[in-house]
Amino acid sequence: VVVVVVVVVVVMLDADCACPDVTCPPCVRKVVYKHVPALVRRSVLIDFLRDFPKVERLVNDTTTALEDLAWVDFVIAALTVVLAIAVYRSVENYFFVPSIAVGLTEEERKGKTGKKWMPNATFPTDTVPCYDPGSLDILGPDVPAMTRVEVEEKIRLAAKAQKEWAKSNWKQRKFLLKIIRKFVIENQDDICVVSARDSGKPLVDAAFGEVITTLEKIRWLLREGVRWLKPERRSSGAMMFYKKATLEFHPVGVMGAIVPWNYPFHNVFNPLVANVFAGNALVVKVSEHASWSSQYYGRAIKACLKAAGAPEDLVQIVTGYGEAGEAIVNGGCQKVVFVGSTTVGRLVMKSAAKTLTPVVLELGGKDAFIVCEDANLNQCVPMALRGAFQSCGQNCAGAERFYVHEKVYDEFVSRVIATAKQLRQGHALKKPLTTDCGAMCMPNQAKAVHALIEDAKSKGATVAVGGYLPRITVNADDVDEDSEEFGNWFEENVIEPVKGQIEQITGSPLTRESLKKELQQQTAANVKPTPPGATKELLTGQFYPPTVLLNVTHDMKIMKEEVFGPVLSICKVKSDEEAIRLANDCEFGLGSNVFAGSKKRAEKLGQQLETGMTSVNDFCSTYMAQSLPFGGVKESGFDRFAGVEGLRGCCVPKSVVVDRFPLIKTDIPPPLQYPVKPNAFAFCKSLCRMFFGGSLFENARGLAQLIGCFIWAQKNPVNGKKC
Repeated sequence: VVVVVVVVVVVMLDADCACPDVTCPPCVRKVVYKHVPALVRRSVLIDFLRDFPKVERLVNDTTTALEDLAWVDFVIAALTVVLAIAVYRSVENYFFVPSIAVGLTEEERKGKTGKKWMPNATFPTDTVPCYDPGSLDILGPDVPAMTRVEVEEKIRLAAKAQKEWAKSNWKQRKFLLKIIRKFVIENQDDICVVSARDSGKPLVDAAFGEVITTLEKIRWLLREGVRWLKPERRSSGAMMFYKKATLEFHPVGVMGAIVPWNYPFHNVFNPLVANVFAGNALVVKVSEHASWSSQYYGRAIKACLKAAGAPEDLVQIVTGYGEAGEAIVNGGCQKVVFVGSTTVGRLVMKSAAKTLTPVVLELGGKDAFIVCEDANLNQCVPMALRGAFQSCGQNCAGAERFYVHEKVYDEFVSRVIATAKQLRQGHALKKPLTTDCGAMCMPNQAKAVHALIEDAKSKGATVAVGGYLPRITVNADDVDEDSEEFGNWFEENVIEPVKGQIEQITGSPLTRESLKKELQQQTAANVKPTPPGATKELLTGQFYPPTVLLNVTHDMKIMKEEVFGPVLSICKVKSDEEAIRLANDCEFGLGSNVFAGSKKRAEKLGQQLETGMTSVNDFCSTYMAQSLPFGGVKESGFDRFAGVEGLRGCCVPKSVVVDRFPLIKTDIPPPLQYPVKPNAFAFCKSLCRMFFGGSLFENARGLAQLIGCFIWAQKNPVNGKKC
């Protein structure tokens, strides 16, 4: 800015003097300009500067210095300014944003109580049991199953807090987000360990899917959030040209959210950061299958709110079952976001209709993954494996249907199989740095996935990798024979596949001899092997192995129903047209992915897919671009969260029109004032032609008619007679 001002001043001072045929010395300019009005220069500012020789000398010195500078110097100066701004922001964020100390309790860090959860046990009605799906270890005290009255009280507290928070400015809201960001960065280990223990996912999947996505969302909100929530100027129209039209965004109030279990950290903090930034309160119900982690995350949220000076009741976490969820939908929240299955989504809509509560539904997905013959397999195959097996396939936007061109089908399949056989499955935290696939979070999800595999096999599909309910095994050398915990486990929880079903076997108390005898019996019975890499560890949890399925067709359930498990189903196609036809032959339409050597070709294919999102030569990249909305079509739901649209969805859009000019105001024209005059109808018709006619001729004709309606009698449009 300083450089620009100096350059402008220099240019103005170098203008020709107004004195005719004479170059005025600086020492006489003040006198000349004072006593010869005709010679006064055009700019008063320049006259003022000319009166001070020191200023002129400074300008001349600056001009000389600028002339000596090279373009490299300007680049260095610009980089210096950028670096100075970056240093200032770094100092501000590091020293002036407080750190939040919310550690894990000893029980949370240990992650086990010495008791086991029995598979297929019935959940109690008044509490929500918390157990590790990878080991079936009971994690601690059950959390309460809240009643409708309790949830409504939380909504009331949130509404009261929101009234205060709505008055906060952008600076305070950004400050809160910076505190949350700092907490997340400084506590990644605890966040990921808690998420892995509660949902069964490996640490790398927790870091990739929970932490990185949350930080990216916070970054986008800090950089662009204010821009998209500030009042937006809109055109005022032809007849209202003298008005100023503005769209304002006001907080919706209390936002309700019902979130699933697959990403317990991100599913809470994702709606949290957007809503508090928009000025809302948030009441979020976590899944009954991932409620344990909400205790730690809830403490962290309270601490962040307190550090930012925000009301501590602004965010409320609800635990429980259907009664608590229904209270979120119609118990006082102004809007609700539901993320879950299509079946439950329909129930949410039905419940919301009672109070006309607007809902955002992000439901099931069955994303297509199209591989053209010119695709780069070195890039495509790792993407396919990550798309199918990340978080053990428990992703709403996971890749479930793979359509591979016949020319690269064999190569694609061989590469996928080779890698899938090397995947290491097991408890996420026993070998935290080398586990590829963890457990299934839902109690009966493994059996549901296996049923789809069995249906596909019965109709001609081939299982290349996996595809079985794993037998639970123990390496005898790793077992403490005096451990009551393992003794109880062996008696009650050793299970094996029998005709696709799980059978519970009651054994003798756990000893080395009984274990060896059991293992010998397993070998003699020629049972199917355990998941790759898991033969030396205790698998007591809910597992299904990474599975590759070939020769699948669209008459199989697995190509129609959402799997939500670690299955990579491959279908061979002959052309782009066939791939598009099959990809669109689905009731879901959340995301999609297209791989081709030609970007133009891939984009053309993506445009034909009936989905809410498409990633070109990438997998699910639309979610990492947090400026984009997230959501689908068909039975994948409607409306959007995330992105500009999702952020504005946290607000009530309010249209405002005010006078643009102080002396021009709207008055009802005399013909239209009550009681209306006989020329009122003709007056309106002439306005239509004058303002909206498609040509200047039409506009002029309308103006003439407007004048004429005040001069001549008007015809009755019903009978044609003049009035």
